[in-house]
Amino acid sequence: MIENKVAYEILYIKDFGKGMHRRTAKIKLLENNVTREDLQNLTRDIWLEHGQDVDELVTVFYLPDMDTSSVSYAFGGCMKGKGCYLTVDQ
Repeated sequence: MIENKVAYEILYIKDFGKGMHRRTAKIKLLENNVTREDLQNLTRDIWLEHGQDVDELVTVFYLPDMDTSSVSYAFGGCMKGKGCYLTVDQ
C-alpha cells in the first residue's frame, strides 16, 4: 500500500484492552528513507482509517530489513481527544 508517498504493508491489526479499548497496527515500511513527518502523517492516516472505533491506536513501525518479532524502529499512536504522537529510535 502507498500512502503519503510512503510505501508500507500492514502486517496485522489487533485489538486489546477491556477498560480502555486499544488497537495495535504492526507496519512494515518498504523503504528506509522515511522522515519523522512521513511517520507522523502515516500514523494519523491509519488512525483516521482504522482507529475511529477505539480509544487509542498504536502503530509499530519496522524498516524493510528489520526482524518484525524484535525491537521496532518507531512507535506512533493517536488517542481520542488527545492527538497523535511518535517516538523514533535514531
